Amino acid sequence: MEKNVVLYIDEEQSALDSYGRELRKNLPPELEIICSLPQPTLPEMLKFICSMRPRIASIVVDEHLEVAGTADYIGSQLADAYRQLDSKIPIYILSNHPDEIDDNLESVEYILSKDDFADGGVALDSAIKRMVRHINAYEQIVDEREQRFVNLLKKYVLSEISTEEALELSELKFWREAPAAIEESTMTMELKRKLDEQEDTLNDIEKLLSGEK
Repeated sequence: MEKNVVLYIDEEQSALDSYGRELRKNLPPELEIICSLPQPTLPEMLKFICSMRPRIASIVVDEHLEVAGTADYIGSQLADAYRQLDSKIPIYILSNHPDEIDDNLESVEYILSKDDFADGGVALDSAIKRMVRHINAYEQIVDEREQRFVNLLKKYVLSEISTEEALELSELKFWREAPAAIEESTMTMELKRKLDEQEDTLNDIEKLLSGEK
């Protein structure tokens, strides 16, 4: 069985080597740590991340991905974009300058200091424990989502689904299918795509519930 993945993204290879090594040393061995330079554009980076679904359990990303000139976006922008595909996955910003990053970023769970990883000690231990808790909770959410989707799909096929359950099924359907659509496409991922797809699905469900052909 393949391991679940923690993806670490940084624009500096030396950082990928050193902090990737620390992640492998401190996170549970049942997690695979994959270190990657950023893709040049945000759509390409989203496509790369989605290629790992459903194994990916967490994302750790440097904030200043644009510094080396290889990417035209920053870590928090990537976090915001991926949140459109999955609102629950734990995402962390790893930075040399955590004080410069807004503590109220809703798209990340925690802002990690690279100094803590370099120095070890209590701060690193606390950060790792928090990451493990988040990852474990997310893995449980994924399992529950899959089971709920199967149960609602059965009710849908049997025409036993309520309007509220139909809405829930639509959301779960997007969560399952949107990453695959991104992986197969080179187009820019925008929130409008999500809204349009959800609206189409809801219209189909409403027609079914009302008995229309």
